[in-house]
Amino acid sequence: MIRLEDLKPDALVKGLLGKESVRLISVQRMGDMACQVLFRCQDGSTGDRIVFRSNEADLELVSGGETMKVTVELPEAEMAEILDLTGERKKGAAVRRLMKEALKQRRRAEITRRFLSGEWGVELESFEADQDREHQRVQETAA
Repeated sequence: MIRLEDLKPDALVKGLLGKESVRLISVQRMGDMACQVLFRCQDGSTGDRIVFRSNEADLELVSGGETMKVTVELPEAEMAEILDLTGERKKGAAVRRLMKEALKQRRRAEITRRFLSGEWGVELESFEADQDREHQRVQETAA
């Protein structure tokens, strides 16, 4: 999962067009909750899409610019646990996956906090209408 703010020109992203990776050509912000992206597919064709904050969970940043090498000192027991937890065979890939999952969890927690605090909300008109109809049906059946 990535954030809308991570979408930048030249980034390689999965999830905009199924499982295919696409290269972003341009990104135009549309407030805090959406942006319009123009992308190039692997076959050379182009497309565009409006991406909403709710789509973040579907997107994966394959490569998005600068990377950094990090040296980590861990006891062998912790490294073995990380390898086991991630299912990776190589240490670098295991640490990378663990960090990716930790960041994903943190972002999900932030989204949850925003919904629970009322900062973000969702209109569920059809769901609420269905609930009201079901409630009325139960009352009519009971009477």
